[in-house]
Amino acid sequence: MKKLLIVTALLLWSANLAFAQYGLGTLTIKAAPQAVCSYVFPPPPAQVLALYVVHVNHNGATGVRFSALKPPCFNAVFLGDTPQFVEISGGSSQTGVTVTYGACLPAPVTVLIMNFLVLGTTPPCCYYHVLADPANPSGHIEAADCASQVWSISETPAIISATPNCYDGVCYPVPVDETTWGHVKAMFVD
Repeated sequence: MKKLLIVTALLLWSANLAFAQYGLGTLTIKAAPQAVCSYVFPPPPAQVLALYVVHVNHNGATGVRFSALKPPCFNAVFLGDTPQFVEISGGSSQTGVTVTYGACLPAPVTVLIMNFLVLGTTPPCCYYHVLADPANPSGHIEAADCASQVWSISETPAIISATPNCYDGVCYPVPVDETTWGHVKAMFVD
């Protein structure tokens, strides 16, 4: 509880910084925590899809503050978050949340899992962004490092229903043809 209060106080204090400091990694949404690319291929309708919010590219962090509002192009209903840590404050991934890791953890850190019920087909290249917590006066996605310093961090969006025309800044999806090895290779992209 004490660490949560310290991180929350530091996050609020960061709003008074004269400039943003970037450098404590990136928050991204992935289909699996260990996935390299941020491509998501939803299951058929009426099935649950778990999306992972992962903190990557840092040497050590103690928590993050963000939101991840479901984009209108994603044809699914938000069911709820599955926390990966005990110390969570705020609402949810959809309204803004602060997650405290409880220790200084190296990357990658699975922050939480967002669960959705798929309703139907999502159009190609539906980008799902990590955003700042709307209640955060700084207007930035933030992370606290192991010395309790708060940093503004970047995000890499997930791409739902990715096609070869989509690009996530890291890699392109593998073209899929049901009758070739492309279909087998695509199963191992995420």
